Amino acid sequence: AAFVNLRHSLRPGGRLAIVAWQGPFESEWTAVAVKVAIAHFGHPPDLGAPGGPGPFAFADGDRFSSVVTEAGFRDVTLAAITRPMLMGSDAEDVVGMVAETPQSKGLFAGQPEVKVQAAIGALRDAFAPYARPEGVVMSGTAWLLTARR
Repeated sequence: AAFVNLRHSLRPGGRLAIVAWQGPFESEWTAVAVKVAIAHFGHPPDLGAPGGPGPFAFADGDRFSSVVTEAGFRDVTLAAITRPMLMGSDAEDVVGMVAETPQSKGLFAGQPEVKVQAAIGALRDAFAPYARPEGVVMSGTAWLLTARR
Protein backbone atom coordinates (compact mmCIF):
# COMPACT_ATOMS: atom_id res chain seq x y z
CA ALA A 1 0.00 0.00 0.00
CA ALA A 2 2.86 2.39 0.78
CA PHE A 3 4.33 2.05 -2.70
CA VAL A 4 0.91 2.44 -4.30
CA ASN A 5 0.59 5.73 -2.39
CA LEU A 6 4.05 6.78 -3.54
CA ARG A 7 3.11 6.00 -7.14
CA HIS A 8 -0.07 8.07 -6.85
CA SER A 9 1.91 11.00 -5.43
CA LEU A 10 4.08 11.17 -8.55
CA ARG A 11 3.03 12.81 -11.77
CA PRO A 12 2.88 10.52 -14.82
CA GLY A 13 6.44 9.65 -15.81
CA GLY A 14 7.69 10.73 -12.37
CA ARG A 15 10.70 8.90 -10.98
CA LEU A 16 11.11 6.96 -7.76
CA ALA A 17 14.61 6.42 -6.34
CA ILE A 18 14.91 4.63 -3.03
CA VAL A 19 17.71 2.98 -1.07
CA ALA A 20 17.21 0.02 1.28
CA TRP A 21 19.72 -1.98 3.26
CA GLN A 22 20.81 -5.34 1.99
CA GLY A 23 21.14 -8.07 4.65
CA PRO A 24 22.96 -7.42 7.92
CA PHE A 25 26.04 -9.40 6.89
CA GLU A 26 26.47 -7.48 3.62
CA SER A 27 27.34 -4.19 5.33
CA GLU A 28 30.57 -4.08 7.25
CA TRP A 29 29.17 -2.02 10.12
CA THR A 30 26.18 -4.27 10.79
CA ALA A 31 28.22 -7.45 10.31
CA VAL A 32 30.67 -6.30 12.98
CA ALA A 33 27.88 -5.46 15.42
CA VAL A 34 25.98 -8.72 14.81
CA LYS A 35 29.16 -10.81 15.24
CA VAL A 36 29.80 -9.14 18.61
CA ALA A 37 26.19 -9.81 19.66
CA ILE A 38 26.50 -13.50 18.75
CA ALA A 39 29.80 -13.80 20.61
CA HIS A 40 28.36 -12.25 23.78
CA PHE A 41 24.74 -13.40 23.79
CA GLY A 42 24.85 -16.57 21.72
CA HIS A 43 22.49 -15.17 19.07
CA PRO A 44 22.02 -12.06 16.96
CA PRO A 45 19.63 -9.29 17.88
CA ASP A 46 16.11 -9.63 16.55
CA LEU A 47 16.43 -8.14 13.08
CA GLY A 48 12.88 -9.00 12.11
CA ALA A 49 11.53 -11.78 9.95
CA PRO A 50 12.70 -11.82 6.34
CA GLY A 51 10.43 -9.43 4.48
CA GLY A 52 8.86 -8.19 7.71
CA PRO A 53 9.03 -4.70 9.17
CA GLY A 54 12.44 -3.47 10.20
CA PRO A 55 15.69 -2.12 8.81
CA PHE A 56 16.21 -5.16 6.55
CA ALA A 57 12.66 -5.42 5.18
CA PHE A 58 13.95 -5.20 1.62
CA ALA A 59 17.20 -7.14 2.04
CA ASP A 60 15.90 -9.56 -0.61
CA GLY A 61 16.33 -7.58 -3.82
CA ASP A 62 13.90 -9.75 -5.77
CA ARG A 63 11.19 -9.06 -3.19
CA PHE A 64 12.01 -5.36 -3.21
CA SER A 65 11.65 -5.16 -7.00
CA SER A 66 8.48 -7.26 -6.90
CA VAL A 67 6.75 -5.07 -4.31
CA VAL A 68 7.47 -1.93 -6.33
CA THR A 69 6.39 -3.56 -9.60
CA GLU A 70 3.17 -4.85 -8.02
CA ALA A 71 2.44 -1.29 -6.88
CA GLY A 72 2.24 -0.32 -10.55
CA PHE A 73 5.66 1.17 -11.18
CA ARG A 74 7.42 0.45 -14.47
CA ASP A 75 11.04 0.41 -15.63
CA VAL A 76 12.09 -0.93 -12.22
CA THR A 77 15.86 -1.30 -11.88
CA LEU A 78 17.83 -2.57 -8.92
CA ALA A 79 21.53 -2.08 -8.31
CA ALA A 80 23.70 -3.15 -5.41
CA ILE A 81 25.77 -0.30 -4.03
CA THR A 82 28.57 -0.44 -1.49
CA ARG A 83 29.97 2.82 -0.24
CA PRO A 84 32.11 4.02 2.64
CA MET A 85 29.99 5.54 5.38
CA LEU A 86 31.02 7.91 8.13
CA MET A 87 29.54 6.10 11.13
CA GLY A 88 30.58 8.54 13.83
CA SER A 89 33.36 10.75 15.11
CA ASP A 90 35.07 7.90 16.98
CA ALA A 91 34.44 4.34 18.15
CA GLU A 92 32.59 5.56 21.24
CA ASP A 93 30.22 7.58 19.08
CA VAL A 94 29.46 4.53 16.89
CA VAL A 95 28.92 2.31 19.93
CA GLY A 96 26.46 4.87 21.29
CA MET A 97 24.52 4.81 18.02
CA VAL A 98 24.48 0.99 17.80
CA ALA A 99 23.53 0.57 21.47
CA GLU A 100 20.51 2.87 21.00
CA THR A 101 18.96 0.93 18.14
CA PRO A 102 15.75 -0.94 18.96
CA GLN A 103 17.52 -4.17 18.01
CA SER A 104 20.31 -3.63 20.56
CA LYS A 105 17.91 -2.49 23.25
CA GLY A 106 15.90 -5.67 22.72
CA LEU A 107 19.05 -7.78 22.92
CA PHE A 108 20.21 -6.07 26.12
CA ALA A 109 16.81 -6.22 27.85
CA GLY A 110 16.86 -8.53 30.85
CA GLN A 111 20.58 -9.28 30.51
CA PRO A 112 22.95 -8.83 33.46
CA GLU A 113 24.56 -5.40 33.33
CA VAL A 114 28.04 -6.93 33.40
CA LYS A 115 27.23 -8.90 30.23
CA VAL A 116 25.85 -5.80 28.48
CA GLN A 117 28.93 -3.76 29.44
CA ALA A 118 31.23 -6.53 28.17
CA ALA A 119 29.41 -6.50 24.83
CA ILE A 120 29.64 -2.71 24.64
CA GLY A 121 33.37 -2.91 25.33
CA ALA A 122 33.72 -5.52 22.59
CA LEU A 123 31.81 -3.26 20.19
CA ARG A 124 34.18 -0.41 21.01
CA ASP A 125 37.17 -2.68 20.32
CA ALA A 126 35.61 -3.98 17.11
CA PHE A 127 34.92 -0.49 15.72
CA ALA A 128 38.26 1.03 16.78
CA PRO A 129 40.27 -0.32 13.80
CA TYR A 130 37.99 1.61 11.44
CA ALA A 131 38.80 4.97 13.04
CA ARG A 132 40.41 7.55 10.77
CA PRO A 133 41.13 11.22 11.29
CA GLU A 134 37.71 12.09 9.80
CA GLY A 135 35.92 9.52 12.01
CA VAL A 136 34.91 5.86 11.88
CA VAL A 137 34.47 4.84 8.25
CA MET A 138 32.95 1.47 7.30
CA SER A 139 31.27 0.08 4.25
CA GLY A 140 27.52 0.03 3.86
CA THR A 141 25.78 -2.12 1.26
CA ALA A 142 22.32 -1.32 0.03
CA TRP A 143 19.97 -1.64 -2.91
CA LEU A 144 19.37 1.37 -5.11
CA LEU A 145 15.98 0.93 -6.73
CA THR A 146 14.70 3.27 -9.40
CA ALA A 147 11.36 3.16 -11.18
CA ARG A 148 8.92 5.33 -13.10
CA ARG A 149 5.24 5.96 -12.68
